[in-house]
Amino acid sequence: MLTLNCGMYIPPIGFGTYKISGREGVATIKAAIDIGYRLFDTAFVYGNEQVLGQAFREQISEGKVKREDLFVVSKLGPAYHRPARVEQGCLLSLERLELDYIDLYLMHTPVAIKDLGDGNDRSEIDDEVTPVETWKALEECQRKGLVRSIGVSNFNGKQLKEIIAVGNIRPVVNQVEYSVGFHQAELRKICEQEEVLVMAYSPLGKPKPGKEHNFLDSPGLKEMTVKYGKSPAQISLRYLIERGTIPIPKSSNADRMKENLDVLNFRLEKCHLEVLESLVKQRRSMHLDWLKTSKYYPY
Repeated sequence: MLTLNCGMYIPPIGFGTYKISGREGVATIKAAIDIGYRLFDTAFVYGNEQVLGQAFREQISEGKVKREDLFVVSKLGPAYHRPARVEQGCLLSLERLELDYIDLYLMHTPVAIKDLGDGNDRSEIDDEVTPVETWKALEECQRKGLVRSIGVSNFNGKQLKEIIAVGNIRPVVNQVEYSVGFHQAELRKICEQEEVLVMAYSPLGKPKPGKEHNFLDSPGLKEMTVKYGKSPAQISLRYLIERGTIPIPKSSNADRMKENLDVLNFRLEKCHLEVLESLVKQRRSMHLDWLKTSKYYPY
């Protein structure tokens, strides 16, 4: 377990749920719990909070897990950034998840969008709302016990520091794209200085068959598979853990789910950590293009 700056404990690796949906999604989440995952990451805009809620309810009722054993992460929808709407967005997530509280609630982006009726429309940026205003309303959600901790996602270093400077509650996490192929050294350093943990989405990049320069195909990484008896993906996830980040890999394949979780029983030698640090740097794969017209666009 890792310790957040608020004193809460959090598992060192989680399960990503982006694009997991329907009855098949419920089965996937239940399987992940059976395999041993306890940290689950979702978001209002993923549209699958109900899926996780159903899976949690069924597993808890069957005695497979207790609520206090689960660490649930969700994120505020960008259409709910206006201070008067933040609690409503949080309550909607709680209703969908069928939970009394969310362990960690993140501001999904520093950019707000205008509410055009469905809470998900991304067509109009709302730059009248500042990230600081939204953050202060998130603090109220924590004070009321709706969430146990709060953090941010897709924030750059400057934006993170601004939140810390004016807020009364320090973010516990900044969830960003982070992998061996795209390790954001400068941002990680800022987060370390501010005692904010990095949670890594896309921790294995965006591997595609035949794609050149994918870090999972790096000769340096493949050489380590022989020494450690682990796959390139496992070594990559272990690297992130040893760098103090929390990877949240996503998979619906049971064997891959098990493999991704089986990274807590070995350590990488310092020389191999240095090799992984020096691997070819890939470009950002998640650009959040729909935010580009905002003055709060983080990249």
